Amino acid sequence: MVFRTSHVGPASGAARRASAVAAALLLGTIMLAGCTYDFDGAFAAAHAQVDASAGPDGASSDAAHDADSSPSVDSSWPGDTGAADGAPADGCVPACQGKCAGTDDGCGHACPSSDCAVNQQCDPSGHCCTASTCGQLGLTCGSADDGCGHALDCGSCASAAYCLGTGCMTLSFHMATLPGGSFTMGSPSSEPGRDTYDGPNHELDETAHTVTLTHPFAMADTEVTQADFQTVMGYNPSNFSACGGNCPVENVTWDEAAEFCNRLSKGRGLQTCYSCSGTLPGVTCTLEPGLATPYDCAGFRLPTEAEWEYAARGGTQTAFSSGPLQQLSCTPVDPSLDQIGWYLGNSSASYSGTVSVPCGSTYVNVGTHPVGSRGANNFGLFDMAGNVWEWVFDCAASYGSGTKVDPVGPMSCDHNSRIFRGGGLGNTSELCRHAERAANATPTGRNIDIGLRPARTLP
Repeated sequence: MVFRTSHVGPASGAARRASAVAAALLLGTIMLAGCTYDFDGAFAAAHAQVDASAGPDGASSDAAHDADSSPSVDSSWPGDTGAADGAPADGCVPACQGKCAGTDDGCGHACPSSDCAVNQQCDPSGHCCTASTCGQLGLTCGSADDGCGHALDCGSCASAAYCLGTGCMTLSFHMATLPGGSFTMGSPSSEPGRDTYDGPNHELDETAHTVTLTHPFAMADTEVTQADFQTVMGYNPSNFSACGGNCPVENVTWDEAAEFCNRLSKGRGLQTCYSCSGTLPGVTCTLEPGLATPYDCAGFRLPTEAEWEYAARGGTQTAFSSGPLQQLSCTPVDPSLDQIGWYLGNSSASYSGTVSVPCGSTYVNVGTHPVGSRGANNFGLFDMAGNVWEWVFDCAASYGSGTKVDPVGPMSCDHNSRIFRGGGLGNTSELCRHAERAANATPTGRNIDIGLRPARTLP
């Protein structure tokens, strides 16, 4: 390492003349061991040499020096050193080892040539750097920094895969394409099981109203599995982990679900829909600045409430896509719901970690079940009723009346006001209706029966 010391410039002409006068007054000659030393003569000669380039007021008259007063790098190094031994006059020692040509040598001058090896290149700061290849970084897809400040393109994945971590990964769900269209959102007041509780401010009402979605969109055909979540996020928060990797992930917060969607977007080279901060699992996410609504994002995201219900109904208007609700209690099993979903009436399980839930005069040990193991609706979507509830984008708000076009609730709220839809493994049939709305998760924002299903806007 080269240390630089502060440089003190030559004394002014007036100061040098004052010094000479003082010396002359103090001593004209010095007697040393019987020898006479002409102090005045020696000092005058030295003074004349120092001032050879000075004007009458002691200032430098060197035009080149005046012109080169800019602090920019001087490309003339090491020519005009001003010292007999070739070192810079200010005492600074230049250092160009490991630097590229034109880089500052540490003394305000440009290095005259590159010191890089044949296999090296210059980084943005002008230092020699050995770049890494995609193979050396263990990458088979995506982009990365080569270690020298330059971007590497490591390739892309097949259309059904995502670039996750160091390579291309496939996930268990497939994105089904849904056309835009109009439908009646909510439920008629006569629908059996219609929830009489609509929140303290009617923010969970089911007022029937016409909704038009002007865009086609894609939605995962199943709920995200534990194996998918582990692959994308690197951990599995599920309470029912003993159910297995093909069972829906649950016990996730809205923010974790948003971060999951962001990672899918990055894995496909798409725009991210959320701005997330913090470290997992305590990440916090909001809609990306610059996006007016989630519909404006091209990447993966949570569906809006309107998209979710449109997708769940699959062109039908009954309580379930498979038919009307017929049994309000947990027994006997509702024949319509039994076709398409896991709920309290049919979700008993014997693996470890199940939860005991009251059903009439008895208790049932319930748990999640593998995704896609009940029937699909007309859009080819599974588990849109039961198994686990699913986070949507919206914050709780009253529907109101009248026709709505691409509706969405408030853009931000705390996790207790985020909506989840679809019903879960421990719920009775009426809570699994497609019109059912729920909010107010636990204080931590986690429930052992809430998962997710990603969606994205299509061109």
